Amino acid sequence: MNNRFKQHERTQIAGRRFTLIELLVVIAIIAILAAMLMPALNQARARGRRASCKSNMKNLGTYESMYSTNYEGWVLPIETGSGETDRWGALLAKGGFFGGPSAKTVPQVDRPENYPAVMNCPSQMKPILRSGVEYPRVYLGIGQTYHYAKNPNCGSTVASMSANYPVMKQGRCKKPSTMMSLMDYVRPNGNSSYFAAGDSTHMGHPNFIGRHEGDFNILYLDAHCGGITTQWLKQDGGGHTNPTDANVEFWTGGMR
Repeated sequence: MNNRFKQHERTQIAGRRFTLIELLVVIAIIAILAAMLMPALNQARARGRRASCKSNMKNLGTYESMYSTNYEGWVLPIETGSGETDRWGALLAKGGFFGGPSAKTVPQVDRPENYPAVMNCPSQMKPILRSGVEYPRVYLGIGQTYHYAKNPNCGSTVASMSANYPVMKQGRCKKPSTMMSLMDYVRPNGNSSYFAAGDSTHMGHPNFIGRHEGDFNILYLDAHCGGITTQWLKQDGGGHTNPTDANVEFWTGGMR
């Protein structure tokens, strides 16, 4: 009796086991579901990175506004000298906007305060290669590593630049809500701390495309954030030098 019961129990257990074919079918269904969900997950991650980037830019916009307040209404320029530590990011650090002792240590590559997180776009996943060295994060001492490029119309005190881009006060811009201050862009070659309209080294480069699914995040002079497409920007042509351009306000804000 016991032997027959045990044999019946073993038969029932064996009957509940998956066959190889059933197991393969289950695995195939899971794989199909995962493949269907993956694009949605990737899009969600991309939206999260873009939102984080905009948050960084809004913080930078706050720092720029504070800079103008501290310096009698002058807009944060792209540079105040020809040295790497005179770029706009280093100027904010020297002004104490990033916190820490950056004012004295900007040239020092081994100081953590010279790699502020707010200067990094999370969608810039590849390290930036400059002079044979990879920079996974923005280093304030080298403008070529910047993830955010400034509008040169914000001004410069360097003689070679100031003739075309003199420093400006906030009141000179008629429409600060339309004038680009920063754009999340890394120049394929050269200095990434500023972006000039119509520059063939930018728009003519095959890698000229927005990091956020083809779009660029933009910080405007009034400190609000928006976005533009690669196509829109390429159609803009030489906006900052051509007053007949339809998008001239993007570059100049209708300067007086």
